[in-house]
Amino acid sequence: MINWQDIAVGLGLSLLLAFVIAQLVARARRLGLSAVTGDTEQRSFRDPIQRRPIQVVRAIVFVATLLLLAPPILEVLAVELSYGIPLEQVTTWLL
Repeated sequence: MINWQDIAVGLGLSLLLAFVIAQLVARARRLGLSAVTGDTEQRSFRDPIQRRPIQVVRAIVFVATLLLLAPPILEVLAVELSYGIPLEQVTTWLL
């Protein structure tokens, strides 16, 4: 029997972590762009030439982080998956 509460908690936690990590990486990208261009004014990031790379990086990091974090988090919550990265491999990579 499928425990939908564990799945919802696992996916919610995965989405939250992926969002936070993507926001932090986007902020770092923004700081990097401002350091390279030398323009630190907030209105300079309204230009599409500077805003688009930040959005692309945020989207890529969000999807990649979500795909990497969801299976191990669901496995910790005892949801059986037939795909994904096993928790042991993720732990080995991180250590």
